[in-house]
Amino acid sequence: MVRGILAMIGTTIGAGIFGVPAMMEKSGILAGSIIFWIVAGVMLVTQLLFVEVIAHVKDRHRFPGYVGQIIGLWARRIGVVTLTAGLIGAIFAYIILGGEFLWLIASGLGFNTSLLVWQLLFWAFGSFIVTLALGKVAKIESRLTWVLIALIALMVALAIPKAQTQLFVIQHWSTSFAVLGVFVFALFGASVIPEVFDITRRRIDWTRRAVFVGSFVSALLTWLFGVFVYAAISNGPTTELSSMTLIFHSAFWWILPAVGFLAVVTSYIMSAFDLQIMYRFDLNQKKYVGLLIALVFPLLLLFIAPRNFIVTLETVGSFFTTTNALLIVVAAYLVMRREKKGKKKNFWWRNVAPTVAAALFVITIIQHAYELITH
Repeated sequence: MVRGILAMIGTTIGAGIFGVPAMMEKSGILAGSIIFWIVAGVMLVTQLLFVEVIAHVKDRHRFPGYVGQIIGLWARRIGVVTLTAGLIGAIFAYIILGGEFLWLIASGLGFNTSLLVWQLLFWAFGSFIVTLALGKVAKIESRLTWVLIALIALMVALAIPKAQTQLFVIQHWSTSFAVLGVFVFALFGASVIPEVFDITRRRIDWTRRAVFVGSFVSALLTWLFGVFVYAAISNGPTTELSSMTLIFHSAFWWILPAVGFLAVVTSYIMSAFDLQIMYRFDLNQKKYVGLLIALVFPLLLLFIAPRNFIVTLETVGSFFTTTNALLIVVAAYLVMRREKKGKKKNFWWRNVAPTVAAALFVITIIQHAYELITH
């Protein structure tokens, strides 16, 4: 169960955490925090609803297979497309950031090499780990995630004394809804829950606990990082990683790139592994098909798409992640409606929770679509 918790944390805390300081700047700390915890609550509910779906499907699947079993073939097809596009976009963001963190570490040690070289090295390292079996991946990620949690806690502790108190009273309520896409991306870990189910020996009670604890810890660490790193930045934009490094004493110049590398490499490992396994379990494809899609397509994006991680997070979070989450809450609603009368969940969990979650995801999609049209 501990490995399941760490898999949730390691997958959830990835590229998205480095977009949260920019969202706190966009909305203000109070407004951003209120919206963040609303989204965090909805994401926790959504991920626990996915456990309900898994509990009612006997066959072994991944996300599209589970929702397809409950909703229908059309949902399975949509899930394959949205999960593939979303994970490819997420892995692309991990490569962008992972390479930047390696570049910052190398620059600090006196190596002047092209950023693209480090992004390619990050891709090569992550790709090698993904080719291992799930048991080995879980062990590697568990150890990396323990280090990640410790370093994030240390970084927040170093940022708190430098926090500028005046930033806590500045709010931008008019632009606060623009943060939804990044927050959804930063807090979504549902794609790894089938792996968590396998890691926890396919015990639903252990899976439910692992998802709950992992989701909450991820949200808490992400919020603390977003608030205090933003509040501590005095020079430079919050979208620049180099600006974040300036808030730490020169003796700790390495801490942000080290945290960043661990955050994105753990997410890269589980996201790429999940995409590979989905093609095997849900589409009955040979192992190399999913592996090629998980590893090659994000690499191609590195050469043909803008390397802007904030834009990538907003696009993936607002469209693909939210669509996946919508499919989950619809599947969970149908599953709980079909339960026998004596076994039905209470009214709030069976009806209100899926409805509220679905409403937030629809708002997120509409908001980002409107922003694209008007800008």
